[in-house]
Amino acid sequence: GSLLFQLTIVLFFSLGGHRLLVVALAESYVILPVESLPKTVGLKQFAILCVKLSGELILIAVSIAAPVIASTLIADISVGWINRFVPQLNVFFLVMPLKAALGIAVVAVTLGSLLAFLPKTLELGVGQLTWALRLLGGG
Repeated sequence: GSLLFQLTIVLFFSLGGHRLLVVALAESYVILPVESLPKTVGLKQFAILCVKLSGELILIAVSIAAPVIASTLIADISVGWINRFVPQLNVFFLVMPLKAALGIAVVAVTLGSLLAFLPKTLELGVGQLTWALRLLGGG
């Protein structure tokens, strides 16, 4: 978990996420000033957009985690078969470090495709955040 957290921080900064975050924050103050209240005109569209973005976020998270989930599932099934044929051996205790190494290896292998996928997704997310702020701003 700590390794993935550190990897996420490195990816965020290397893909320019910090710049997009600052730009989105500055633009949010332009679209929706501090001294004004959000308009209720676009509230229905805002709620629909929030539900849509939540679904897309879950889809992206599952897409990123799918290779690791699949590889650990295959490892668990194979360890179960080994334990079935050799019950005297405590296979699950022995395989835990190997499963962790397998998860890290799968993340390392799929990192290239992740780096091609995340910048477009990050820009799309900032665009949708801007759209949500415009809905709240009444525009």
